Amino acid sequence: APDNAVFDPVNNKWIAENEGVPPDIEVRQDAVSLSKGIDPQLERAVKETMKLLELKGEIKITPPVYPTPAK
Repeated sequence: APDNAVFDPVNNKWIAENEGVPPDIEVRQDAVSLSKGIDPQLERAVKETMKLLELKGEIKITPPVYPTPAK
């Protein structure tokens, strides 16, 4: 649960408190698979990530110049 309260001004309510954030894609955890070292949630996450990379390509990020420290 988040440490800080999050307020949604559009709907005039507190959000992300007392409940988890629902997943975009639900994947059931299977105890038998987990006991065999197979993680269905991780496998689905990797599959979705690979689809996004194929669709959108790699994102190049150039960090800004490091600021000069104060004296």
